[in-house]
Amino acid sequence: MPEATIILYGNAIFTATDKNGSPFAGGVAIQGDKIIAVGSKEEISQYQGPQTKIYHCGEDSLIMPGFNDGHQHLRMIIGTHHGVPLRYLTSEEACIASAVQ
Repeated sequence: MPEATIILYGNAIFTATDKNGSPFAGGVAIQGDKIIAVGSKEEISQYQGPQTKIYHCGEDSLIMPGFNDGHQHLRMIIGTHHGVPLRYLTSEEACIASAVQ
């Protein structure tokens, strides 16, 4: 069984895939940047190793998957900024100057 880097324990784990749709008490095992297991505290404790960091998230904390989006709509970014069409600016200095106007 792989060793988790981090284990999160809590009383309200929401997976969005559970058939009854309700949060449950348990844990989440994470290795690097990937979730490797979600389940009861007993199931998740099997992933604990000597280097695993353990976090007890408390009674009132909800643990759930996140939606993280880092993309940008370039057309909108290069469209206008403070009323200045950015596509006509030709240097970093010109962009900075337009931002402080």
